[in-house]
Amino acid sequence: MNIPDFTYDRGAAVCRWSDPATEFSFDRVLTDRRSGEVTAELAVWITAPTRALLHRGRLNLLSTTSRATFAKHLAGRHAGPDWAGLLEVGSFRVVDASRKGRARRNDRRRVRISSGPNFRFRSTIQSSSMATAGT
Repeated sequence: MNIPDFTYDRGAAVCRWSDPATEFSFDRVLTDRRSGEVTAELAVWITAPTRALLHRGRLNLLSTTSRATFAKHLAGRHAGPDWAGLLEVGSFRVVDASRKGRARRNDRRRVRISSGPNFRFRSTIQSSSMATAGT
């Protein structure tokens, strides 16, 4: 398995391998805010001798079980390539690209600014060093 040609832009990615002649088209790449799961619609194409769609479905890119099930289905449709290996490489390329360059979430904390029964809270943005100090 060689290194794929990879492009990513605005929630869509394409991984192309020359050997085996396959293309993974990832669309609607989404990260769940609560769980951190990264999912995408994945269309898998065989590109030689003619372009043919093997399978299209939604895939949790970080789930080993989800990737294994997808790979098993692909192996049933077209034997030969290491589908599990291709899915591993493609999935993590997409996950890394979707996270790269994304601004780090501000660590907003509520801080007590006065004492007594009528105290107020205000939001502050703390640096990452203060946030990890357990404040």
